[in-house]
Amino acid sequence: MGFTYLELEIEKYLQAAYISLDRGRMVNVYVPQGILRKVGNVLVVRNIAKDWASLKALLQIVERAGARVWGLLVVVSISEEWGKRVEQYSIKRVKILKSLKD
Repeated sequence: MGFTYLELEIEKYLQAAYISLDRGRMVNVYVPQGILRKVGNVLVVRNIAKDWASLKALLQIVERAGARVWGLLVVVSISEEWGKRVEQYSIKRVKILKSLKD
């Protein structure tokens, strides 16, 4: 296993963290500031949605930027747990390309 040293100027990024139960550790998500505009609409895309934690981190970054989630696209859904939480965020446009239920 190799390691990559990545030098980030943290103040230029929006950041959110979540605990990944699969990885057994905290995962940090970074999005460069300026990519998300205030009052902008954002389509959040997730390749695999298993739980709510990673999606919540992405939604928190969108909120911090002052943007609005226009919709959510999930390529593969492994669980239904996260879908119940999306309803709390009032995201009306949710598309799942492939569902593999528990």
